[in-house]
Formats: sequence, structure tokens, C-alpha cells
Amino acid sequence: MSITFPIVTKNSRADTIVDSIDLGTTNATGKLRLKDSSNNTLTEHLMSNPAFGAASGGAAVANSIGDGTGLITGQAVTFDLIDRDEVLIFSGTVGAVGSGADLESTTSSTAIAISENVPITSLTYVEVS
Repeated sequence: MSITFPIVTKNSRADTIVDSIDLGTTNATGKLRLKDSSNNTLTEHLMSNPAFGAASGGAAVANSIGDGTGLITGQAVTFDLIDRDEVLIFSGTVGAVGSGADLESTTSSTAIAISENVPITSLTYVEVS
């Protein structure tokens, strides 16, 4: 048997985590970074401030995320969400559409070319337990 939490607790946990992206004073916003298998940053995207809306149903949806530009060529396999002081808040997997990754591409590929414009159309943080 696994432990489960009511929605009010899931909302509170989700809000605490995603609101952490807005902490700090060094930068105006938090950042989303797409990374390759060697942990090299492929793109950097500026988050809104606040980065996410209030959680509902245990899920928090990101506000607008700025497009990124390919810094190097590579295959995106992970992402990091960083607060305004460059502190890692959480990481996840990146995959092609339908892959089940935490962040899915809207295409069948996660390949990024240098100087390529890379939009992020949506990102949702979900509390699962």
C-alpha cells in the first residue's frame, strides 16, 4: 500500500516547490535549461515571474516561458529549473512527444542545433503521491 495525500496537501506541496523558482535577487526570473547526456546546457529559457500559477488538482502550470536559442548542437535528455540566484530547484527528463518524459517535445525529436530557436509551449508540475 502506498501513501496518498489529499488534493489540498498536493496543491500546497506543488506551490511550495514551483514558487521556489521565484526566490532570489540576482536575476529577474528563474530559468529552464535543456541539457544533453553530458549535462551541457543546450538552451536557456527565461521563466515568467511568477514562474507558475497556483496549483489546482495537485498540478501547477507554468506561466509564459521565453524561447531559447541553441547554444550548442545536441540531443536534449534532461532539464533543470533554476531559481533567480542560479540554485537548482528540480530536474526532469526530456523526450519526444508521447515518450512519457517529464517534458515532451512537440515533435518526434529532441535534437537541438546551434542557433536554432527552441520554444517551450507548456510545462506542468504535478504532485503524484
